This record gives sequence, C-alpha cells and structure tokens, in this order.
Amino acid sequence: LYYCRGSVLLQVQPDRRAPYQVELGDNPESLYLRALPFYFRSLSLYIERDGELVESSVRMTCNVAQVYQHLSVSNNTYLEQAYQWYKLALERQQEAFGDAHVRTKRIKAD
Repeated sequence: LYYCRGSVLLQVQPDRRAPYQVELGDNPESLYLRALPFYFRSLSLYIERDGELVESSVRMTCNVAQVYQHLSVSNNTYLEQAYQWYKLALERQQEAFGDAHVRTKRIKAD
C-alpha cells in the first residue's frame, strides 16, 4: 500500500493535486479497498506484458493476496479471497520455478 501510494504521489506534477489522498474517517480497511483496483490493474499489465508464469506477475499476484490478507485482519470475509490468491500465486510459482525456489517456500509459509 505504501509503495503504491508513494509511486502515485511521485508521478503527479507539483502543480496538480494528487489522485490519492487520505480522507477523514479513513481506516486501514478503507485504504486497502481503495488500493485494490490499482493492484488488479498492475497485475493485468504485468500479465499482458510478461505472461502469467514470470517473476513479476507472480510477485504481483502475491501482492494482491497480501492486500486481502491485511483486509482479513479486521474482516474475516476476506480470508477466503486471500487464500485463493495465495493458492494461485503458489501454483504459478511452482509451475514456473519449482518447489525448491526461495519464493515458492515463502509463498507456502504465507
């Protein structure tokens, strides 16, 4: 979340208002929910450019899973989505890099 926010803010011209801003009453859940469309867009761009079975796409799939994992801390309804995204990331990681790869082991740990 912080990486995406920082990237968005750095890309805005100094004389323009940033497209991302914290609103009164925002909480971690609302911020993650607002960030999700950007994560999905990034994932689709990585897959379009590189394919599904490459490091960048797998890493972005893990990022989506992490957002859902963070959301599940305050709302259990997101736990299943986090699990499904981690499962997809693990399947792609194993197919592309095998079980012995460091990232495969990290995904399994998550």
